[in-house]
Parts: sequence; C-alpha cells; structure tokens
Amino acid sequence: GGGIAVYTRQVDGLVYHEFQPDIKNELHHFVNKERVWIQVESASTKTAVCGAYFGCQTATDTHGQWNDSMYEALHAEETELRARGFRVIMMADFNAHVGNSPEEGIMGNHQGVNPNGRRFLDFLSLTKMKHINGQKHLTKGLWTRQRGSSKTIIDYATISEEHLLTVQSLFIDVKGAF
Repeated sequence: GGGIAVYTRQVDGLVYHEFQPDIKNELHHFVNKERVWIQVESASTKTAVCGAYFGCQTATDTHGQWNDSMYEALHAEETELRARGFRVIMMADFNAHVGNSPEEGIMGNHQGVNPNGRRFLDFLSLTKMKHINGQKHLTKGLWTRQRGSSKTIIDYATISEEHLLTVQSLFIDVKGAF
C-alpha cells in the first residue's frame, strides 16, 4: 500500500474519534491498513473523513481485485456512517483516471477512463457521492500528480452529494508550494 498519515488539531467545540469498523470478510482485512476514518463532531454537525490508498493501475489490472475489495468495504462503511447522520468525505489516492467528459470527468483533463477510473465512477454512482475535483466552480488547480512532463489526476476529494453545497472550495497545489 501507500501508507496513510493523519493529523488533527485540538479545537474547542470539536471532538475527534477514529472510526475502525469491523470488516466481516476475512479476505478484506488488509483494508484496515489502507484506509483510515476520522469522525469530527461538534454540537451541530457530524463529519466522517476517510483517507485511503488504492492500488495503481497496470496494463493487466494487477490490483483490480484489491481495489474492488477496497470499494466494497468503503461502501459498507460510508453507508453505516450516513445512516448515523454523518456527512461523508473521502480524500484519497484512488489511482483513477476519469477522463474529461462533462458528465463524469474533469474539464481540462486527459481523455479516457482507465479500469480504476471506471471503478471509481461506479462507486460514486452507487454511493451517491460527488468528486469535488470535477466541480469547476469549487476547484482551483487540476493535476494532482506531476512527475517531469507527466501530469495526471489520480487523487480526489469526494463528498456525499446531499452535502455538496457545504463545500466552499478545493485547492490543488499544482505548484508544490505547500
């Protein structure tokens, strides 16, 4: 996997909890090392934030089953959290190329959707979540991974669609300033 780090800052009125749900399928226990959930609660709101790493795309879809297992576990977890009244946010390296179609993709992106991209888009549809990267009026910056002259979008911020209006902005640090 890619590894995950989470930092929180103590703020009056906010309470942080780690959410570590049971994964019932023994073959999916590896997911515990590839994602982390943090619940943030105040007197008036409850938000669950997930950080995750998905396997990279290869020509033979080597990590396809791995990623399918990740999506299956995350679907069960986000369903539980939303049923408990949480706004759900996922910020992850989905290793997904979603293309540039107006319906599902990102304007200015490269054409083409890879298998990881299809999994990601299907997950968003199934869970009724939106990737914020594709919300032009909310997002500043495009490329989330730059190496030499290669520029791609593989990292996404997503939110439960009923909470999309609560997003003020998404800043993608394309210059590497931060």
